[in-house]
Amino acid sequence: MPPSRPAKSKRPALRKARSDGRSRAAVQKRVAKKPTPAPQARIGRLAREFGYLLRRASAVFSVHWALQFAAEEAPITPVQCGMMILVDENPGLTQIELARLLRVEGSTLWQLVDRLLELGFIHRRRVPEDRRAYAIHLSQAGRKALRRYEHGSRLHKQALLECLSEKERGALAAMLTRVIEAGDRLNERKASERRTDRRR
Repeated sequence: MPPSRPAKSKRPALRKARSDGRSRAAVQKRVAKKPTPAPQARIGRLAREFGYLLRRASAVFSVHWALQFAAEEAPITPVQCGMMILVDENPGLTQIELARLLRVEGSTLWQLVDRLLELGFIHRRRVPEDRRAYAIHLSQAGRKALRRYEHGSRLHKQALLECLSEKERGALAAMLTRVIEAGDRLNERKASERRTDRRR
């Protein structure tokens, strides 16, 4: 008669069961203690700050412009389009005059001009009376591009401002113009006061 095998101990199985039981309990405990999500942050009173509203309006304008002209092989920015409009209305406009009209620094303007030169939309000629100055003209390709951009710009503006009536659009343009003009005067006065203080 073969010797009987010793009975297996039930302790390992019990330990495993207990271990599994503790693991399930621990998981359930962790799920139960999952933190409640924090309330979503609000803009609050920042929404009443004009600087914030103007910056957001500018950002929305820029994003929509990029989407409007995403299919263009050589996309340009709203500022570069504005430059082309000014040159079209003022053939031979110098870079210095262009910087003054756009209210941008000279170094910034040179970069914008270089981009339009690379695209072949403008060309420059030295001013005979001032060999240091360059007169800017639209090229034939620049005129064609400007017609496309002005058409797209009208659609772009119409889409963004469709929430306003014609009267409201006119009022908005007039109010923004007044704010810009008042701001220019204020900034010039402040800059003049600083120059006076430095000379003292």
